[in-house]
Amino acid sequence: MRWNGSFQCKYYTLIYCSGYSSYESQNKLILLFFTLLVSPGLKSDATKPDWSVVQKAWWAVIKIFYDRINKDRNDVPMRLPSEMRIIGDSSINLSPQLGNTHGTCSIGVLTPEGVDRKEWNKFLQEVTDVWVNLKDDDDQPIHPFRNETGKLLYPRIHWAKEWETLNVKGTPIKEYLRETAFKDQIGDFRSGLYAVAEAGGYSVKDADKMFSTAFTRDMFSAL
Repeated sequence: MRWNGSFQCKYYTLIYCSGYSSYESQNKLILLFFTLLVSPGLKSDATKPDWSVVQKAWWAVIKIFYDRINKDRNDVPMRLPSEMRIIGDSSINLSPQLGNTHGTCSIGVLTPEGVDRKEWNKFLQEVTDVWVNLKDDDDQPIHPFRNETGKLLYPRIHWAKEWETLNVKGTPIKEYLRETAFKDQIGDFRSGLYAVAEAGGYSVKDADKMFSTAFTRDMFSAL
């Protein structure tokens, strides 16, 4: 097994979700789609996580899969098992887990490379549409919500996965990330870059010329 990774994802998806993220197993490329969903506190006890959000997100993928295949036995864009993990909080500026006191649910949706890419992207968009519009048992939107410090938390992407083809509630995903989900974090990230550059005796423009990619220039264009 060999892992290939780059900051500029090519084959992967969102809720924490792009970049090129894949692995080769028996010479077959696997396409990965990951999403990171924030777990709020229980309404009855805000100090404890509400795991029903995780359940809703997990079963949403399964329902979409079976709704498709029950209509058309050949409509199977997801052809490998999904995976899920719960991740703790983080203090890293651009981490999708930042501020998620009760943890973050990361769900991976996988399929072989041979699947039709257009159909795969449609499937990922359908999953994303459900994930970013999850509702609680009172039929109220789950995301965004405020954590104990008052910070609004949104579904976010895994930076190293595939998500660049997606839209979030009609907004292109990069715009959603820059202007909403990561807006404050990107500001803190920029401030940190300038502080490091000043301490090192060089400019952010110098670093940009040396290390930037088309993706970083687009994503962090205000640098």
